[in-house]
Amino acid sequence: MESSRFIQISSEILIEYIYTSQSAPPTFSTATYPIELMRDTQTKGTYLFNTSSVSAVMGNYRDISSVPNNIARTQYVSLNTSLATPYNDSAAGSFLTDSANLLQTFAPALEVKYDKVKIYFVAGFNFTGFDGIVFEVLAPRRDGVMLNLASIDFMKGDTPNLIADPLLLADRLYSTYIEWRVPSLYYMNEEPDVANSLAYKFTEGQGFLGTPAITLRASGIYQIIVENAYSLYEMQEINSVSILNRDVY
Repeated sequence: MESSRFIQISSEILIEYIYTSQSAPPTFSTATYPIELMRDTQTKGTYLFNTSSVSAVMGNYRDISSVPNNIARTQYVSLNTSLATPYNDSAAGSFLTDSANLLQTFAPALEVKYDKVKIYFVAGFNFTGFDGIVFEVLAPRRDGVMLNLASIDFMKGDTPNLIADPLLLADRLYSTYIEWRVPSLYYMNEEPDVANSLAYKFTEGQGFLGTPAITLRASGIYQIIVENAYSLYEMQEINSVSILNRDVY
């Protein structure tokens, strides 16, 4: 059975991290739900996406994601795939894996277990001075480098899902949400250390810390700069919190 952890990341935003079942977790085959990995030679990090062909189910794909554009992580850049040349295929984005080399091959195909992330917004949410918010789900590699299971940008012009029965929690009424899936860090860390495993590919063979925590981070976009059709985001962290990679209760 699934279980949830609720985190108040800001006064207007509530995160529900939904752990997959520990007794009978459903799985998603990499043959049907492909995985992309984008390396970043500046931060040494890696970004995980599913392909846009399964976006309706998985929700975590490049076109709605952004990544740091500098080592300090003060500026992010949109990975908008509708441009003639996506940023990671441009000269400016040469520190990122190009599109032709993102798709991962698993032989045989893997049955991956996924957790779910659900972001709730209070009724009347208006971004409080930001043009958008980037929500990240991070996991630590054995050498301390943080890897991104998701890096979703939710912009002012985007339309969230409506909650049929708004959620009232701690005197706050939440009326809209967005959601996506990420591979379960707990189950990835339990995988055998072999080249065909997702953990091996994701961490470039280094593996995770012994008992890795999941970090949930929200950062506001306070300015958008457009250069050569690419959207660069000036960032300000709103909040971050670390949670266990499984529900120990």
